[in-house]
Amino acid sequence: MVTIDINKLNFRDRSIKVIGKGNKERELEMPPRTIDLVKTWLEESGLQFGPLFRPVNRWNQVAEDRRLTARGVYDIVTRRVKQAGLDKASPHDLRRSFLTYLLDNGEDLATAADMAGHASADTTRRYLRHQKRRNRAAADKIDF
Repeated sequence: MVTIDINKLNFRDRSIKVIGKGNKERELEMPPRTIDLVKTWLEESGLQFGPLFRPVNRWNQVAEDRRLTARGVYDIVTRRVKQAGLDKASPHDLRRSFLTYLLDNGEDLATAADMAGHASADTTRRYLRHQKRRNRAAADKIDF
């Protein structure tokens, strides 16, 4: 997600265009809370163009023309995980948790795969945790 550019935001349609693997552009839906947070970031940072996510130096100054790198995201996540007193976690763990959250809250596998940008639901299936628990809950719904 470090490839998000401000000019690709579409608040009216609640969407954003991102560049994924293979340099493919795809459109993602944004939840209302995300829209609020992005708007607040843009207002407070004064950013109007270029990368949405940029590095911040030790004096809390936002870089004017540089994009936050994947390594920068990793460093931020691991620092915040440590501050929260949690076990190790990476940005990839957040992605896995996002997919698990979608499925645990009733979304179907095809929708979760599409939101993750996976061409195949089989790829999404490999990300999932707690599948046994979901299978048991599904079996409990069968009344025969």
